[in-house]
Amino acid sequence: MKIHYTNDVTAPRMRKGKFSKSVVTKDLFKKFKKEFPEYSELEWKTFIKIWLDIAKEIRKQSIYNQLGVKLGSYCGELKLQYLPYNFKTTLPDGTNHLNLNTRSKVAKIKWERRWAVKFNKSLQYYAFEGTRDLNKLAKNRVTENPEKLRTARNTLGGKSIWRTKMKNNEH
Repeated sequence: MKIHYTNDVTAPRMRKGKFSKSVVTKDLFKKFKKEFPEYSELEWKTFIKIWLDIAKEIRKQSIYNQLGVKLGSYCGELKLQYLPYNFKTTLPDGTNHLNLNTRSKVAKIKWERRWAVKFNKSLQYYAFEGTRDLNKLAKNRVTENPEKLRTARNTLGGKSIWRTKMKNNEH
């Protein structure tokens, strides 16, 4: 018989942080029902389930779609890409770790907001941290099809290093 462990949802790591904000609230539910009277019979549990399904689909598309997901209201894009650097890791005995699966590339879930900051200036004050669900999806994606991932553009201070190299090679 297999023992099944469950997470303690009251543990400190599961509680909302100091700066956490819940998006789907009772106020939103009331406004939704008022704005769309055809859904006046909708219950709170169904409303939450719909929003959780939307969030799950966005997570899935941000990992499995090569181009990522464009977030609404000029909030940027979420995508899984390789970082434009090669990382060589060594084992404790000093030998190089061979990561044959990804050829020493490291995949990262990125929140691209370079273009969106032009229209939504407050984005520069926020950060993104991947959730456990996103990280699990990303790990599965990298192990299944590592060759399908794109490499992120390397930028330094808003200037593309790739473009700078191309200009230098032309002269």
